Amino acid sequence: MNNLKHIWAGLEVALKGGNPADHMDVSRKAFPKSFYALGLAGVLLLISGLLQAGKSSAASLPIGLVITTLFLLTAPTVIYLICHLISKPEIFRPWIVVRNWMTVFVCAAAFIFTALNWFFPGAPQPFGVALTLVYLSTLLLDIRLAQTIADMDWTPAIFIGCAIAVAGMLVVLAVFASAAGY
Repeated sequence: MNNLKHIWAGLEVALKGGNPADHMDVSRKAFPKSFYALGLAGVLLLISGLLQAGKSSAASLPIGLVITTLFLLTAPTVIYLICHLISKPEIFRPWIVVRNWMTVFVCAAAFIFTALNWFFPGAPQPFGVALTLVYLSTLLLDIRLAQTIADMDWTPAIFIGCAIAVAGMLVVLAVFASAAGY
């Protein structure tokens, strides 16, 4: 049932406050497929970073792979904990499926933004801007999904979105600190 048209419709409905399951598959069968989509998002981010790194890409590939993987898997882990803390484990699967697919679209936009540098080589290097776009977009999406899927008010939704974002940033900083020998 999940083709791009259904997925996009489900994401729109989720952001507007409706039930994404009316338009996209959020079943047990769709759950692992959403992680394949998250893997695609990771590949897009990694390629964006390698395009930016240029000649030093061979040295940055292992650290980039670790950072990208851990950063993208932090959100499902935090969402799992939140779902159990608020005693709503039944919302975990739809929340993750929707968030993983949204992450793909955000990372695709960041990839396109970074890839445009190949067509305009004199332009400033946009990878930092693309990463900021991914980070802020996922923060705003996490806040909105906490409101719509988890049925939270503004204040707890903002707290949940910030908790997911901070956890992701802490993982990135921990990997950098580990790579630097701290």
